Amino acid sequence: MTTDEGERRLEEIQHDPSVFLLDWGRDVLKLPRSWPEIACERLPETIRVQRLHPDADEVCHLLSSFGAERLSWYEDGWVLPWARQRPPSEKVGEILRRLHHTGRATLQEAASMLPPIFLKPEPGQVILDLCAAPGSKTTQIAEMAADDAVVIANEPNRGRSNMLATNRSRLGHRSVIVTSSDGRHYPRLPAPGADAILVDAPCTGTGTTRKNPNVWWTWRPNHALRMHRLQVDLLIRAAHLVKGGGRLVYSTCSLDPIENEAVVAEVLRRCAWLDLEPIDHTNLSGIACEGGMNDWAVSPNLRNPPPSAIADQRGGGVPLSRTLRLWQDGYHGGFFVASLVSTDESGSNARGLIPSGVDERPVGSGPTPFEPRPLEQEEHARLAEEWGDEASAALAEVGMKRGKRWFAVTDVAKSSIHDMVTDGGKGVLHPGQAWAPLRVEHAGVTVFKEEKYGLRPVREGLRWMARHLVNRITFVPREAAMKLLQERQVDISDILGDSIPKIGSHLIGVEGTDHVIPVFVNQRLSLMVDDDECQTLLLMLGSEHHD
Repeated sequence: MTTDEGERRLEEIQHDPSVFLLDWGRDVLKLPRSWPEIACERLPETIRVQRLHPDADEVCHLLSSFGAERLSWYEDGWVLPWARQRPPSEKVGEILRRLHHTGRATLQEAASMLPPIFLKPEPGQVILDLCAAPGSKTTQIAEMAADDAVVIANEPNRGRSNMLATNRSRLGHRSVIVTSSDGRHYPRLPAPGADAILVDAPCTGTGTTRKNPNVWWTWRPNHALRMHRLQVDLLIRAAHLVKGGGRLVYSTCSLDPIENEAVVAEVLRRCAWLDLEPIDHTNLSGIACEGGMNDWAVSPNLRNPPPSAIADQRGGGVPLSRTLRLWQDGYHGGFFVASLVSTDESGSNARGLIPSGVDERPVGSGPTPFEPRPLEQEEHARLAEEWGDEASAALAEVGMKRGKRWFAVTDVAKSSIHDMVTDGGKGVLHPGQAWAPLRVEHAGVTVFKEEKYGLRPVREGLRWMARHLVNRITFVPREAAMKLLQERQVDISDILGDSIPKIGSHLIGVEGTDHVIPVFVNQRLSLMVDDDECQTLLLMLGSEHHD
């Protein structure tokens, strides 16, 4: 949004009696007089580079050429010198859109990059993102853990869980498992529970006016109370799923202490095994932030707020200044983050432990016909015949299948979730070798699809799978690859010379790079990537050639 646009928005809200948020911010939160002006300005464009993509360096170079600056506190984050969705030219806007669509980067607000940083994900961990859609934080967590953990991304709404799966596919992360459950009643995890859990809770979004100006008109004081109850329930469930010594990060894009500090205080009161960690924000250069509130006012328009929402009735003396508040300023919107650690080393509060006497309890459900299941022996034989023994070996422990799609998960997902015996509660034991009691919608990354002429490699899985494919791959010079990308369909001899592979899927490797391009061989050689990937590959290969 330009300054003129921001001024027009400010004029609108100041003269509209239906805008209650303005008075609440000034009179209840006691925000500075300049707050409305700042909160009406459009955010700058910010983007996260996918560090695991082979083109990451080229993408960073390209962003630098646009005048982007790397965030000092997060090396994968960049801020661009224009307002959100207002690129300086149609060409630049199209390049950014393609970088996002092809999984080389993710357009993401800077403030939303903070919760995964405070979660401190590591390879080998079991990580739960309890309120994950649309998936920008989920995929950031997967990247920070080198795509070598299991990141369980949960979304109760089926439509939004499909959006989550689409984001996972766009970036090609095999560590992400998508589940669909009410987070307040999330199923038990195998012992000893999750290493880390993010609860980026649903909220009123009062910190998002710079990207979602409709909040000025839709917000009402009582909305926070409805959210407060939901948020407390979500965070308490997470507290029962994290293992001893594990970490919980709670975040919202709200400015309201009823949704933020009040939630944390109530959960600490009810979950004595949690400690509130101080968040060090001294290195967050460019972020307008401060410690959380220990006291706050409540809108006089609220009817019968619960004691947990009122500062002077919560008790406990919890140092809520250890949390972090971001105001709508600079290159980010409003946000809240809290970091909690479980001190329950015995695991007695984690609902993932298996009590004694497990052999005496009834057995719960095994695999369902609709969930991804491990590849069978004859499927491995087929894979070895078509794409080589190394491909079969790569999927020996982590290969899954549902319908005609083949998936790859991580070793951690298989050994720590799928294969484990789980106490499902209510006296039921789930025997393992299945995803139950989790309701898994999507598992890992798609690597192959069964088609008429054999197994076709799927682009989203090639970043991981290509290194294991030794059959049906031909390496060609950069110029030949660019000819294929430019023409999309060429004579076989133009690219492969006298070599004529059999009908079906084939891969073209680009010499001197990590790029692998899927094609289909019939009478001619046909490109098997969409236009966004095609144009971006041309851009990347041209950039590399130029360098």
